[in-house]
Amino acid sequence: METHQLLASLAEADITPPLGTQLAGWLDLPRPAEKIRDPVYARIMVLESGVVRAAFISLDLLSIRGSDVLDIRQRIEAAAGIPAGHILIAATHNHAGPAIVRIGPYGREEAYLEGLKITLTRLAVEAVNRLEPAEVGIGVGFEGRLSANRRWVMKNGFTRCQPGMANPEVLYNEGPIDPQLGVVCLRRPGGRKLGYLVNWTCHPVQVFDLRTVTAAWPGALAREVKEREGCLCLLLNGAFGNIMHGSYTDPDHRSGIDLMGAVLAGDLPGVVSRMQFQKEAVIGVVRQLLELPLREIPESDIEQSQRILAGEKVQHRPGVQRYARESTYAEQILRLVERKKVRNISRAEVQAIRLGHAVFVGLPAEAFVQTGLQIKLGSPFDPTFVVGAANGMVGYAPPPESYARGGYECTTAFWSKVSPDAAGMMAEAGIQLARKLHDGSVTV
Repeated sequence: METHQLLASLAEADITPPLGTQLAGWLDLPRPAEKIRDPVYARIMVLESGVVRAAFISLDLLSIRGSDVLDIRQRIEAAAGIPAGHILIAATHNHAGPAIVRIGPYGREEAYLEGLKITLTRLAVEAVNRLEPAEVGIGVGFEGRLSANRRWVMKNGFTRCQPGMANPEVLYNEGPIDPQLGVVCLRRPGGRKLGYLVNWTCHPVQVFDLRTVTAAWPGALAREVKEREGCLCLLLNGAFGNIMHGSYTDPDHRSGIDLMGAVLAGDLPGVVSRMQFQKEAVIGVVRQLLELPLREIPESDIEQSQRILAGEKVQHRPGVQRYARESTYAEQILRLVERKKVRNISRAEVQAIRLGHAVFVGLPAEAFVQTGLQIKLGSPFDPTFVVGAANGMVGYAPPPESYARGGYECTTAFWSKVSPDAAGMMAEAGIQLARKLHDGSVTV
């Protein structure tokens, strides 16, 4: 592919909600915001090479619905000239930000969402107007001290998510983590930094009293970078579905918000020191729309849900793990049954964006780390960065072997609705899209 001088810019906007706004990230509790610990932000990086322009948008929010992604993209294309399909919009999966999706019995904040769309459109225009010649460096580091796989196989052969510290019923950890720290650094030619795009994998489940707004560790990382280096930092989370901060093997392990931000920010200079900066870079974008089948719901689960809503107590089969009221799950299952009658699939866009010798693969899911690693192993790009909660959200997408062992992420609900085939379908799509970009078989 032909290379051109790279143009780039970054911008951010404070999207902290007013007090009283419903927060998202806890299944069935009312959470009107009562206090602001630290602000939540929207951040954008716009890149241009020749006639190709693309953008990454990071939101300090739980997730974003696919239909809202389409709306935002269309607004940005009309106002800022970035092709709609060339925009990746990802949430950091922050569990203490305003609700722009429906979780459990609580709806989303429609007025806030409309304001967010206006802000993102303005932010894109601002960034495009500030495009300037830039050099790009791309590298990877290793940070395995802060995250852990939260799923553990118990003595009964089934898996529990977050089983508690040093639980004697635990046999072994179900899976790996992804310690790769992906870093894109932009700077003026031979000059000061414009900012960072960072890819790392970990649930931001850090909350306080459930009614306090925070951007969790992704916000702390951005804050630390700004204070230390005077530039912006966008965080694109990875395949974080079964990865969280903390450790269930070490009672003394520390993984607070500010500590994680400081550690990750402290890792960046070492990665940058090994980079070779380039003035030119190939940019390419390709997408595929998948129809992910919804999971099968046994008749026994439907009958049991009806009994729960009738006030009966029931005995769950092994492997079921719930983090909300029984009635919430019962309502979710029956709602999913009705949804399956209308459309037995969930549409999911997998997107790949090439930047130089690297590629970003966006998945609209809480994909498990195994899926992210599968894409990295199958992709021809080195490095390959996987982005979760990107361009929509179909919920958890565990691999088949995890479904068989159960646990919270695999317990039927609207946030766990796709079939065991979904993870493999997204992984294969991501690998094939990366290959097309690498081979130059797609002109964008």
